[in-house]
Amino acid sequence: PKGIVFEEPLPQCCVFGKCRDCCITPECQNDPATFPIIILHGHAVSKEVSAEYSLDGFNKIQRKLEEDGYLNAGAISLYTSKDAPKGVWGISGVPVSIKTSYYFDIFEEPENYIVVQVKSESIDIYAIRLKELIETVRYKTGKPKVTIIAFSMGGLVARRYLQIFDADDVEKLILIGVPNKGIVGDIANYCPIVGGERLECRDMNSNSLFMNKLNHGKLPDIPIYNIIGSGCSMDKEDGDGIVLNENAMLKGAKNFIVRGKCEGIKPLHTQLLDIDKYPEVHYLILNALKK
Repeated sequence: PKGIVFEEPLPQCCVFGKCRDCCITPECQNDPATFPIIILHGHAVSKEVSAEYSLDGFNKIQRKLEEDGYLNAGAISLYTSKDAPKGVWGISGVPVSIKTSYYFDIFEEPENYIVVQVKSESIDIYAIRLKELIETVRYKTGKPKVTIIAFSMGGLVARRYLQIFDADDVEKLILIGVPNKGIVGDIANYCPIVGGERLECRDMNSNSLFMNKLNHGKLPDIPIYNIIGSGCSMDKEDGDGIVLNENAMLKGAKNFIVRGKCEGIKPLHTQLLDIDKYPEVHYLILNALKK
């Protein structure tokens, strides 16, 4: 009959055993509940340690998040191809989690390129690489913004990225064990000796020019959740074995304390990512993502 128009149904996308309308409408594409999660590792201690090893520390968290409905998309780096159609990772409507490393760069040749693992750079350089990583994730998912989960020095990289570029492409920031006011004492003194990453250690020092710039001015106007490890004696002060509590605290963020302990040569700092041992870290991450 005249005047009757039948709308074409949206195509169906199936994931986690459920089928739903594919996420191709502007309403769905701009829904924060569908935004991807970028996971950033911390300081790798030694330039001889592969970036993949640093990323492996997040395997338990990423697998657990998949049980919570966040599709595990593995890892990407600067050399990840953009050959696939734009938005293909976001069409299911299910948010994806993606591990990323700022330790890779690309040496371009006339007809090829070489992937180079580059450490011992300044955190400012890592922040620039993060910009490219975020652009790649946004392209692959078709989403306007990402959520960042960052561990240790990775949190400084994320904060500096937001500061340098006055970025509006981050929905929220979740920090774990981040030295927001820098490292001090023996940790700062031995950092360049043990790890050999002179520029990273220089920037993380509490008295550095980098830390002064990072903590000058206001935080970005986004939700920031800051998870802090506590329970290790550090020069008669409390911390996670690497970062003092007072230096992990971030004014303007929602700060959460996770009580634990250092075990032999294993600081609580690195064990915060072991959610079998510290399930409250997973709870805090999930709660932050759902808000």
